Amino acid sequence: MKEQSTTPDIPVTILRVPLLPGRSWRLDPYSGVAVRGALGLAFRRLHCQEQQRDCAGCPILRSCPVSIWFDPGLGGLNRPRPFALRLEGGPRVGPNKPFFLVLTLFGQVPHPAALLEAVHLAARAGLGRARIPHHAGPAMLTGQQTAFCEPGRVADWPAPAPLPVHLSVPSRPSRVRLSLLTPLRLPRWLSGLRSPGFQELCKASIYRVRALQRFADCGAAGRWPEPDGSVRLVLGQSRWRCRSRYSARQDRRVKLDGMVGRLLFEGEISPWVDLFCAVELLQLGRATSAGLGVLKLEWS
Repeated sequence: MKEQSTTPDIPVTILRVPLLPGRSWRLDPYSGVAVRGALGLAFRRLHCQEQQRDCAGCPILRSCPVSIWFDPGLGGLNRPRPFALRLEGGPRVGPNKPFFLVLTLFGQVPHPAALLEAVHLAARAGLGRARIPHHAGPAMLTGQQTAFCEPGRVADWPAPAPLPVHLSVPSRPSRVRLSLLTPLRLPRWLSGLRSPGFQELCKASIYRVRALQRFADCGAAGRWPEPDGSVRLVLGQSRWRCRSRYSARQDRRVKLDGMVGRLLFEGEISPWVDLFCAVELLQLGRATSAGLGVLKLEWS
């Protein structure tokens, strides 16, 4: 019998903020893209000293919190964004039915007060295509402790906890139903109209975990065997969604194609249980900071 691996110790803090809309609107699988855009605009307004529309050529680009933390790609850094974003609730939300913005933060947050303030600024400025104003409630922070924070307060911000603290790993399941709640965008060699197999998902999951381990400088804990065919796809109900959006910052349309649906795997899945539990929290594929790659796992 294969030995179950050790879950990687990526330091994680979970920020959960209730958002109460001023009027009703509908969340869809791509709503997180607009929320991240609003959050990024608010974060720039708090930190940008040059007040430039385009960050290219900015004299403080390599020391700005926007380029070294929120969006490392602006500074030419080849590393993932330090958070994953998801929206919980809906699909219909309104004045009497709030939803939750959940940010899974990796490593230490250099400016926690500013991040909280950016969430509240983005909510007030308006979310969604119609720019609907929202009221952001107190944030719940879960790390080594659980705390509640108002905008601008950092006294109760907890230290990040190792990833296993946030996970509930089942013991020796033989089946997992994997629901792709928001579009899963995997590398080009996975793009297409067919359902990805177990081996392909394992490779993508390991890639995601390793990238965050390098970002957090926490070593390469976790060893997973190569899938050997002992786990098979029993049911694949998935479809490819084609979507694009206009990016004002990049002045071009950005493709956001991805796969949604359900996949059911069965077999000797125990050696990879902790890996899949990890990516359920970390999210999978590209644009996880924009709410894509949200998974739900049901074990049996």
